[in-house]
Amino acid sequence: SKIGAGLLRWREIPVMMTGNVIRIPGQELFVAEACSGLRSLTALISLGVLLGAMFLRHWSTRVLLLALTIPIAIAINGFRVFLTGFLVLFVSPEMGEGFMHTSEGMVMFGGAFVITSIVAWLLGIVESKIMDSSPRGVTA
Repeated sequence: SKIGAGLLRWREIPVMMTGNVIRIPGQELFVAEACSGLRSLTALISLGVLLGAMFLRHWSTRVLLLALTIPIAIAINGFRVFLTGFLVLFVSPEMGEGFMHTSEGMVMFGGAFVITSIVAWLLGIVESKIMDSSPRGVTA
């Protein structure tokens, strides 16, 4: 909620926050527990475990990937709150509820999925460069 409100302020939209309620001119956005990011965080951690097992060889890069899923989930959900507020204010109040709200959430999770996959791919590249440059065992 704080990230979304901060992004709305950055776009010079007057915002007032009370808990999980974001007030913008003429509207109130109720950031429900379902939108808090806990569900997407759980799903992204599961995705991180899967991607780590499939593409990463070392336990430390797997743990790093899992750790990076947390800020990815937080950032995506903050952006989702911002986008919802922006669309509700400038397009239509219906953008914050029902089908549009659910669709927006699925698109944002798709973005988080892509970002997590790219991070796993980059970690795999780093991991292979480090392993390729490490000295080989010396035989006597």
